[in-house]
Amino acid sequence: MNILGITGSIGWDGNISFTKESNFTLGDMWVHGSGATLVVDGALLASMCEERFTRIKYDGNYPENVITNILKENNLNNDDIDLVVYTGNCCVISSELKRLGYLKERLEERFPNAEIEFISHHLAHQSATFLTSKFTEANVFTFDGAGDEVLVGDEWKVVNSMFSIGDYKNKTLTEISSTYCFDCTNSFGAFYNFMSQIIYDWKMDIKVRILSDHAIRESYPGKIMGLSSYGDEAMAAGTLPEPFVLDSGGIFPVVRETPDWYNCAELNEETYKNTTPEDLAAWTQHRFETYLLLFLDNIPHELKKDNLCLGGGCALNILTNSKIIEQGIYKNVHVNTAPNDDGLHFGAALYGAWNRETSISLPDDIGYLGIPYTDEDIESALSDFSFVKFSSGNNFLELCQWVVGDLKENKVVAWFQDKSEFGPRALGNRSILVNPIIDNKDHLNNNIKYRESWRPYAPIVLSEEVQSWFDLPIENSPHMLFNATVLKSKRKQLPSITHIDNSARVQTVSASDNFKLYSLLQEFFKSTGVPVLLNTSFNVGGEPIVESPQDAINTFIKSNIDILVMENYYCWK
Repeated sequence: MNILGITGSIGWDGNISFTKESNFTLGDMWVHGSGATLVVDGALLASMCEERFTRIKYDGNYPENVITNILKENNLNNDDIDLVVYTGNCCVISSELKRLGYLKERLEERFPNAEIEFISHHLAHQSATFLTSKFTEANVFTFDGAGDEVLVGDEWKVVNSMFSIGDYKNKTLTEISSTYCFDCTNSFGAFYNFMSQIIYDWKMDIKVRILSDHAIRESYPGKIMGLSSYGDEAMAAGTLPEPFVLDSGGIFPVVRETPDWYNCAELNEETYKNTTPEDLAAWTQHRFETYLLLFLDNIPHELKKDNLCLGGGCALNILTNSKIIEQGIYKNVHVNTAPNDDGLHFGAALYGAWNRETSISLPDDIGYLGIPYTDEDIESALSDFSFVKFSSGNNFLELCQWVVGDLKENKVVAWFQDKSEFGPRALGNRSILVNPIIDNKDHLNNNIKYRESWRPYAPIVLSEEVQSWFDLPIENSPHMLFNATVLKSKRKQLPSITHIDNSARVQTVSASDNFKLYSLLQEFFKSTGVPVLLNTSFNVGGEPIVESPQDAINTFIKSNIDILVMENYYCWK
């Protein structure tokens, strides 16, 4: 059975803000994370986001390019698709168009031989995390800014969090509790996003925007997570009211917004005039952690499992993910490599396969689900740029040795290998690699990435060496979704990847995860005694991560990257 999971706007431009269309109110919004996932006979073959092809960051439009490319790569076309599972990436528009029958008609036109199925935004998030966890049973919690509208009684409400019990063998995700926007309950995502916009705009000396103003396509929360390490939450605690309170009076715990917070949520300048943005970021992160952990710690005993699967954009908060384990609230925590809206189509496709196939077959590492590029593709792209010189090593080991020599000379190396990553973080196939032994943060920020000075850079480390260099709360972290502390004895050796609070967003690398990256790390370790490299995404500020050889060369020539490696091609200017 050929199954396609799809997310993306149909019938409207998902990349602009506007207020009205037809006879219903859309609200001021843009959407993000559109893409498609292909599953054939239960085997996961490809998953990509549209932004990689259009070069529009957070592209929310129908993923025409992704669908064309992943079907072509697998010798299929639209007529070959048996099932389309669609989920919305917008809380109002997609829900209304679905109710009107418009989405089903448009999808039937594109896929004439396919059954069309719709699943909710949060069910797609839950499926993406639970069905990749390898747990037979788990609690599944998804939380973000907003999901789809669902009918509750006779009223349509927008889901912002969902708690379920997943049972893999019996193919059930049993919903225990959902909370909704505008009900002032469990709105972790809305709270963090709102505060992040205020802090980021204030820090950058830009006029504070209200929550609904998305004229600039930007994602603030991840940036503020890094900024929080520079502040003291106690300095803001006396200025702002507590945002939440735990209500444990019912059958299931609920974190509710407090009246004081709800009434001052616009936070005019008078409210925080004596608070630094760093302290406000620390306060925001601390409150997010405090109340989420309080909520999870109060799950009724009879419903609580040993395992927790997290999904939704809030699950990208590595600081909180780690504390759930450190505080022993759950024995095991799993986060999918794309827990945010980038993974909605992925969850939709897996859900369709779970319910129709006898089994689901996942690749060894779900971090790399793009399409491959050939030597001919690379040589064709290189032929357009005569001033970019290139050579090929006799073998891959020799290539790694060349690169290690460059890194030891403190050159910045762009590393392009095999299939692109699935999700918002570079995992070593579309990466910029730098020597971590020398403090390169300012050089990267000012001359390569063009990004904010406070944001940390992540280390990649040989999996068998991780415990000798980092205090990591789990055994391995192949997708950079948990936080670690750099061991005190190693901090002077790793200035580029040690954040101001001595933390690091570690990616562990094994031969089975990524053999090429593992081989490069081994050679660097042999030569320097350090099994670590700085890894940041292969892009510049405001652009998506590169996808094709052409993208890689375009970014290489317009940046101050020194060396570009594409498969076995070693390129310089």
